[in-house]
Amino acid sequence: MRSLPLLIFLVAVYPVAPVIGFAWILISMGLAQLPAGHPKLRTTLVALFVLLPIVTVSPGRVITALAKILGG
Repeated sequence: MRSLPLLIFLVAVYPVAPVIGFAWILISMGLAQLPAGHPKLRTTLVALFVLLPIVTVSPGRVITALAKILGG
């Protein structure tokens, strides 16, 4: 099963290097080669396809937002 290492790679690397086009290509390739007997993994890959653009927030923006909230 090649999709599980692909999934781990996407979750580990995407937050550090957010290139959405590359992530979508990897997810599409993972879905294309996934056997029919893995519905949970298929659902996870589809969810990543949808959710990755939403979580594309740089750590600097998060820190700045937290500083504003905590600082007043």
